[in-house]
Amino acid sequence: MKIRDVLKAVTMQTGRLNVLEYLEDETVDVSGTDIKETVNLLTGLTNLVISELAATYIPMVTVERVSLKDGKAYYKDFLKKVLSVREVYSTLGKAVPFIETASFLTADLSAVDIEYEFLPDNYGLDDDIGYSEKDIPSRVLSYGVAAEFAISEGRFEEAVGWHKRYVDGVAEKCLPKNSVIKKRSFI
Repeated sequence: MKIRDVLKAVTMQTGRLNVLEYLEDETVDVSGTDIKETVNLLTGLTNLVISELAATYIPMVTVERVSLKDGKAYYKDFLKKVLSVREVYSTLGKAVPFIETASFLTADLSAVDIEYEFLPDNYGLDDDIGYSEKDIPSRVLSYGVAAEFAISEGRFEEAVGWHKRYVDGVAEKCLPKNSVIKKRSFI
């Protein structure tokens, strides 16, 4: 999923058809309009929504192979901004004990695979974001962006409606589903 996909949904939902036309064909004449500023604003708001989502409800997770120096792996040396470490594995895939500190983690191997949650970078218009449709539908992200966009334009009542749709969509992905428990039988 790309930022552009989310922005297309937002512009359709909010009736910004001139911005949608620009997103579909950037050769459209935009002189004398604020279309590019709107696209930049929406891109920034999309990054904000994605960052908040990754830090709170639906984490972005990756696995990275790291060489340890003196048994330490410094978070600043990782490819992405580490929020929390989930697990550490040997290069053969077996879980190994580790100790976390504020700036590094330690393990008794020279190389490990570290599974961690990360804070996403700021994405550009055509960048792939760290979520797939399976993780969170672009429709749900677009609701969050539409809410932020409405707030930025001072349309607070409209923002409340978009925010409710966004929260409901996120809850649908996060909350546990009802399950049926096998009946007890007493003999």
